Amino acid sequence: MATKRERLSQLRERMERNSSLPLRAGATHLVFGEGSPDAALYFLGEAPGRAEDAQGRPFVGQAGRLLTRLLERNGLRREEVYLSNLVRFRPPQNRPPSSAEIAAFSPYIDEEISIIHPVLIVTPRRFATNKFLPGEKLTQTHGTLKTGLYSSDVSSCRGTT
Repeated sequence: MATKRERLSQLRERMERNSSLPLRAGATHLVFGEGSPDAALYFLGEAPGRAEDAQGRPFVGQAGRLLTRLLERNGLRREEVYLSNLVRFRPPQNRPPSSAEIAAFSPYIDEEISIIHPVLIVTPRRFATNKFLPGEKLTQTHGTLKTGLYSSDVSSCRGTT
């Protein structure tokens, strides 16, 4: 049986080979998730920005540096959590990803989450939150803990509190 790291590597390879994924044409790099495959905390951002696209790594721009400092203040290192995004290529002019773009990447995100199987998924932006709580406004859910939103089969998401 393949290890989590091997399964993540295979997932990345499939994404790199999939020429039909949106946003690829204007991007420099596929920005795959990184961190511990055994992480209890999984951070799901929206989309890569300019710095992420240039480096091919998630959460390395200004917001990523802030996240790193916040993690360190709480006794964690980036390498201990898992950092990812809804879409893996930078949208033009840093615009929000469209629903079609998010949908194209969704099976990959679901697989990534099922491999890592985190205890807690942190969704700091509206689009990531809507993956698990469709239609809810971030202003209503900000700072609240929602449980039971996914099981080992991510496709069986349900929105209970």
